[in-house]
Amino acid sequence: CTAVCNERALGHALNQLELRQLYDPTGLQVLMERHRGRRGIAKLRGLAPDPTVVHEGFEERFRAEAEWREWPAPKYNEPLAVPGWYGLIDVLWEDRRLAVELDSRSSHLSMAQFEEDHRRDRALRRGGYLPLRITWAQYYEGVEEVDELLGASPRPGGRPRHRAR
Repeated sequence: CTAVCNERALGHALNQLELRQLYDPTGLQVLMERHRGRRGIAKLRGLAPDPTVVHEGFEERFRAEAEWREWPAPKYNEPLAVPGWYGLIDVLWEDRRLAVELDSRSSHLSMAQFEEDHRRDRALRRGGYLPLRITWAQYYEGVEEVDELLGASPRPGGRPRHRAR
């Protein structure tokens, strides 16, 4: 399909695979690497999430905050399967059953993504996880909530600097 489908149809196909719990991000990355340069792979690479990529800015900022606050080390862009959903969680504390999504407008503008976000949150709750969404506009409130949920306390003296990884 990657060679002949348009991006919309390919995106829909990836979404359906994920919804039916047939999506394997690691396997997809291996497949794209194996067929690098073939027709349609660049289109697929542009649509498929890469679990090794840090979401510029927002995730870097959150990582710096987590280090500064000395929270227990979370997993970033972690695959997770719960009943009714399989996908990547932006920031996961599996032992605390806390799943944080760092939501930017650019990634969550479409109606399909809006619906998927809510489907994911319900599935996470059914699976015993607490989903928490943090937006740029609500960043500090979200960080304070994570801090409370992890039982941590703020460190004195300024905010962490945003640094690239």
